[in-house]
Amino acid sequence: MQKGWESVRKGQLDQAIADFTQGIQINPRDAEAYRNRGFAYKEKRQLDKAIADYSQALQINPRFSEAYCGRGEAYYHKGHYDRAFDDFSRSLQMNPGDYCANYNRGRVYAKKGQPELAIPDYNRAIQANPRFAAAYFFRAMAYFDQKAYDQAWKDVHQAQKLGLKVPSYFLEALTGASGRER
Repeated sequence: MQKGWESVRKGQLDQAIADFTQGIQINPRDAEAYRNRGFAYKEKRQLDKAIADYSQALQINPRFSEAYCGRGEAYYHKGHYDRAFDDFSRSLQMNPGDYCANYNRGRVYAKKGQPELAIPDYNRAIQANPRFAAAYFFRAMAYFDQKAYDQAWKDVHQAQKLGLKVPSYFLEALTGASGRER
């Protein structure tokens, strides 16, 4: 497993897939090996293969919250937002403080035009991981949709402070809508 994650860190996803596959061959009942290979496939945008591996991990261990979250991300990237929502929600049933599942479910709410439901999920993601810059940015966009511009600006500044480059289109839209400068 460690060799596979070293390959992921180096950006050598094909090697990582081979490493995780070797682990699966050694122990075909290793849910973590399937989850790990699913992650590598997801990073390569081979989403159907990622979903298959995450599903296999869940067949082996139905309480594997990280596999639900990973499969949800793959579904999200395929545009299957209802399936993604279901997987993020299942992950959160098992691990309510998971910043990744909260953040991603918030993104699904936002995609569905429900910023009022996205914000509490972003809040929980930030509470679990206060250095998660993307959660601040996405919450800023949700606040923008609700015309809560002061809160949006606070989150933009926090995201920038944490090193996120906020897209200029959003800064321009927020400047125009709020009537204030950056």
